[in-house]
Amino acid sequence: MEEKRNQQPEERDSVKAQGKAIDWPKSKQKNDSSIRSKGRGRLKRSFSYLGNSFDFTLKGADKKLLMILLILVLFGLVMVTSTASYTIIRRGQESVMGFMGKQMLLAGLGFLAMFFMASLDYHRLDWKLLLALAPIVLILNILPRLIGTPVNGAYRWIDLGFTTLQPSEIAKYFIAILAARLMTFPETTPKKTVIFRYATVWAFVGLFIFAIAKVQSNLSTSAILAFSAFVVIVVSNAPLIWSLIPVAVGGLTGVFMIISTGYRTDRIMGFLNPFSDPNGKTLQLVQSLYALSTGGIVGRGLGNSRFKAFWLPYAENDFIFAIIAEELGLIGGLATIAAFAFLVFTGLRIGRQAKDGYGRLLAVGITTIIGIQAALNMAVVMGAFPVTGVPLPFISAGGTSMIVNLAAMGILLNISKQKR
Repeated sequence: MEEKRNQQPEERDSVKAQGKAIDWPKSKQKNDSSIRSKGRGRLKRSFSYLGNSFDFTLKGADKKLLMILLILVLFGLVMVTSTASYTIIRRGQESVMGFMGKQMLLAGLGFLAMFFMASLDYHRLDWKLLLALAPIVLILNILPRLIGTPVNGAYRWIDLGFTTLQPSEIAKYFIAILAARLMTFPETTPKKTVIFRYATVWAFVGLFIFAIAKVQSNLSTSAILAFSAFVVIVVSNAPLIWSLIPVAVGGLTGVFMIISTGYRTDRIMGFLNPFSDPNGKTLQLVQSLYALSTGGIVGRGLGNSRFKAFWLPYAENDFIFAIIAEELGLIGGLATIAAFAFLVFTGLRIGRQAKDGYGRLLAVGITTIIGIQAALNMAVVMGAFPVTGVPLPFISAGGTSMIVNLAAMGILLNISKQKR
């Protein structure tokens, strides 16, 4: 019976017609058996690879990081709903509860992404995979210019119908991960190899800066991307002098892009003199300063902001910290700053306790992005930095930002699970 099953259809028909049985050559039987054995071996190795890559538990993960993330996300859900409530009611496009439900769904997707990345061994993010993904991420950051709709002169989003995608949020972390992977090597690595990896990192940084700063017209995000790569390179113990030329070229390019673009120059001038045009070009900054100053020590109370009533444009996005200070006062503002400081400290501690150099650089790069983004956002709101389009992580409205930031925190959690 076994022999008949192994026969080809034409040969079995011939056997039936002649009433004979065919004995296959032993060499053919051996080859068929060998092929089946190799196939099963490859399949087994594939499942073994996946099985060794994932640990679907949070056992050993840093509990302090989990705690502060939960606090920030829940606090963000409350504040973004409070901030956007007046606009939602006046425009009548959806209910406040519907808006909050959408934000909770995005946060839930973010936590799922975080759990997935916390379960995936970060060593699987190797340079071969990252180099294969690089063209995809780069194309994603060019697409907004081709198919996106400009918002205030910037092409940052891809409309997916049910939501929007901001590819630059993915690019920031991709470059940090790529830099961490390429700048991790043994001390015995030849100098030529080290220089090649270093040059490769800056080459990718340059490509993504062009895609984000020039194509998307998003200078602030490209600056965060470049700064995180620079920090990773410095922490990797690469000679600091190597970075002088790329940093100088990047700085001069940034200055040129600022002075050659009207609205960027206006932002610099508005930063230097906020009350030069309080009803026009500096309206956002002036209203933000008013909101900060009227909060007092304990604030007006949750939900009682006056400046969210169309006085402060885009309050639920880039200027939500002003509403936090207005509704919750100096205490609420300082508590928010302290929460982000604790998050940064925890991320750096996880990097210091990482079991290898890759984990250390990865933690530093991811933490740098969160820390510099939060610092920039709050500095802009307080008038200590020119206005940019940088949201406050975990708190500002924005689905892509929430999901990608929480996924990055998942990598931090996985590093903490494998600490020394």
